[in-house]
Amino acid sequence: AMVAVTPGYAASAMSKDSYKSTTRQIDDAFKADKEQCKAMKGNAKDVCMAEAKAKQKIGKAEAEA
Repeated sequence: AMVAVTPGYAASAMSKDSYKSTTRQIDDAFKADKEQCKAMKGNAKDVCMAEAKAKQKIGKAEAEA
């Protein structure tokens, strides 16, 4: 199926390479954050993981915006 793209959207969209680079950086940061959480126990670890996942989700949403 063909998708029509309005010129305004195409002009403001991030290039594919730039997007891939940004999402790679987000994923790398998430992995680093996850590593820091491993040393924690119980609720602190749960909170740490939730924050790391949220940061990753927000970063990807911003990259797609």
